[in-house]
Amino acid sequence: MSRNFHTEILALPLAALATLILGATPEPVRAEDPAHGGAAAGHATPVVPIHADPVMAGVPHDGEDNIEADAGHVDAAIEADHAAGMETAVLEEPYFDPAGLEADPWTRWLVALEHAVATREAAKLPEMNLLFPLDVNPGEGAPAQPYRHLAIAKAVGELENGRAHRSSARGGDDGHGGEGGATEGSPLLALANARNYLNLSEYDQALEWYRHAAARDGDGHFRREVGRETLLAAICARDTAAAGLAVAATLAAPDYDGRENEIVLAFRWLLNRQDAATLGWLLQRTAAPEVAGDARVAFWRAYSLSWLERRDECLSELRGLLALGGSGRNLNERERGWVLTATADLLLLSGAKQEAEAHYARLAESPVDNLRLWGRLQSAGLAFLAHRYGEAGAGFREICQSDGQGTWGAHACAMADIAGQLDKLLSEGERYGADAHYRH
Repeated sequence: MSRNFHTEILALPLAALATLILGATPEPVRAEDPAHGGAAAGHATPVVPIHADPVMAGVPHDGEDNIEADAGHVDAAIEADHAAGMETAVLEEPYFDPAGLEADPWTRWLVALEHAVATREAAKLPEMNLLFPLDVNPGEGAPAQPYRHLAIAKAVGELENGRAHRSSARGGDDGHGGEGGATEGSPLLALANARNYLNLSEYDQALEWYRHAAARDGDGHFRREVGRETLLAAICARDTAAAGLAVAATLAAPDYDGRENEIVLAFRWLLNRQDAATLGWLLQRTAAPEVAGDARVAFWRAYSLSWLERRDECLSELRGLLALGGSGRNLNERERGWVLTATADLLLLSGAKQEAEAHYARLAESPVDNLRLWGRLQSAGLAFLAHRYGEAGAGFREICQSDGQGTWGAHACAMADIAGQLDKLLSEGERYGADAHYRH
């Protein structure tokens, strides 16, 4: 399996399990910092909490550092309609539907993901992890289009020269109202101007023209494009005030039909800002029938509920997402892996231990490296709690000896040592009745 597949850990407290072992709970980790894993090495919690942000694995991500906005990337992001995960759908065609093999939605999802990863690796292609906020592939940039870029620059130059000329002729600022003739007040022209500035990474000017486009679009013909691209430009400009206003406009939208990509962008920005209150409002507003069948909206709703520690609601959202079946192709591999592991973790936290154990056992057999390691790590933790220290130590040792697992490895190494000591104590003390003593 390619090392590009990462599934990280969101440090939600496993109070009951942690207290059972140490009498303490792991410290929560900031949602936007996937460099942190579950329990740190200093904690001896045997079962690791739910995974973290699948946005950019292994890279500190605050919603700004991953901005990639050269002209080709911006144009590609706009014209592709931001269907994140689209590349995985292409790789998976014809889509492998294991419905005839398994009746359980969770298992069908897992088998489909394993098939997608195997197909990509057979083609020797890297996993595509799109950069926030433009949903562009960091591996290969868009083909160079120098003439197109020159045309955009020329159009912007003519626009600014015309404005300067009109302003001078009138003795002041024309307020952007005089593009001339029949085009005066055209929302389409304002939107085109905004996109030209966005292509040139002139975000402040782009935001100004997006505002003009919104003001001139009285009938709302371009409300979807303007809403999403205004938020995108504000995030690229690192203008939190403008981004906040754009999110407020999203919350106040009369309907969400066709605005799925705008909603996803709002969820991701609010998560990176750790704005729990506004996330709660957005969750209420997006419980709308027009976006109920969109896999990306469902995923980010589930992830937001997980971050807010609203676990029962998160599990319900995940079950609904699993029921969408093939729609999961619109998510990337990391996001699809998170759905699987988070479902198992939440089942465990809800008390459905047997169902969670069955999921972990299936993950432990997966050909996808990180899914397999996660399943074995959690299975080892459950074996530890059941006093099967030899089995637990073997599982933790495997994770400890694997490469590239970050805090997974540190946690597993610490637990392997503890499990080994307890197993030795019980095995050597059995003739004195120590085993019976420590099980009480």
